Amino acid sequence: MQSVSQSNSLAHENNENIFFYIVIPCYERAKLTQRAINSVLKQKYENYHLLICNDGSSEDYGEIANLVKGNCQVTYLINQENLGLNKTINRLLDFCFENFNVKTKDYLFILDNDDYLINEDVLALISQEIHKSRFSAWLCFNCESKTLDIDRLKNSNYAEYLEYTYKQYREDYRGDKHHVFNLKAIENFRYTTLYKNGYEHIFYFKLPFKINIVPKTVKVIQYYPQGLSDILYKKTTLLDICKHFYELPFNSYSYKMLMRYFYPKEILKRLFGEEKYYAMKKKLGFPDKRK
Repeated sequence: MQSVSQSNSLAHENNENIFFYIVIPCYERAKLTQRAINSVLKQKYENYHLLICNDGSSEDYGEIANLVKGNCQVTYLINQENLGLNKTINRLLDFCFENFNVKTKDYLFILDNDDYLINEDVLALISQEIHKSRFSAWLCFNCESKTLDIDRLKNSNYAEYLEYTYKQYREDYRGDKHHVFNLKAIENFRYTTLYKNGYEHIFYFKLPFKINIVPKTVKVIQYYPQGLSDILYKKTTLLDICKHFYELPFNSYSYKMLMRYFYPKEILKRLFGEEKYYAMKKKLGFPDKRK
C-alpha cells in the first residue's frame, strides 16, 4: 500500500469531543468518489480524519489527489493492485491503529464511494447521538435511497430509537443503513477475506455489542453495479466457507446463510467463478438478476 499524503500529526489532542475516522475505500468511479469526499470536507464539525484508499483503479484519480493534497485531515493511500473491498477496509483499520493515537471516544464509519453524507451537519448530529447513547459501541442511522434497485428491495427506515441484538436487526431491517462504530471496541475485529466485496454481515455477526438504532437520516445511498471487482476470490472453496461460519456465534440466521452455499448455483459459482457462471447463464438465455 502506497501512501500519497497524510497528516503531519497523527495524534489528535482533544479527548473531550468525539473524533471520527471516516474511511472511503474506492475502486473506479472517480467522479462519484470525489462527490463522497466533498461531502466529508464540507462538514462543519471538524474533529475528523478522512482516509481514502484507491484500490488499484484504472481510472484517473489525479483530480482527487489534487483535491486532498496538503490537507492535514486527509490520508490518501493507493493499493498497487486491486485487493477488493474487504481487504482494503482491513488495511485501513490496521493503518488507524498503527499510525494514530486511537482514544476511547474515537469513532469510525465507512462511506462507500457511490454514497455521500446528506448535508454539512451530519458529523455534528452523529456526535450528539453518540453522547445521548452514552458512548455506545455501535450505532445505526437511516439512509435516503436514490437507487431504484434498492427501493425494489423495500429499503425502509426506522421511526423510533431502539436497542437491538444483531439477530433482531437482521430479522427486522430492510435495505442499507449507516453504521458507526467505536474504534477501540472493534480493534480486534476485521472483515472477512474470503470475499473481495460485500458480506459485511459476517463482520457484524462477530461483534458482541447491541446496536443503538437512531431514527435519523445521515447518508444518501446510490448504488451503482460498476466499481466493484469480482465478489469471490478464485481460491474460495466450500470448505473455506464452512470453516469461516464455524467461527461465528451460532444462531438460526447464520445456519441459513451457511446452507445457501450448498445450493447448486452456489456450487457452480465456486467451480467456475462468478463471472463465468453468469456468462453461461446468459448463453443459455437466463436473465442476469444482478442488474
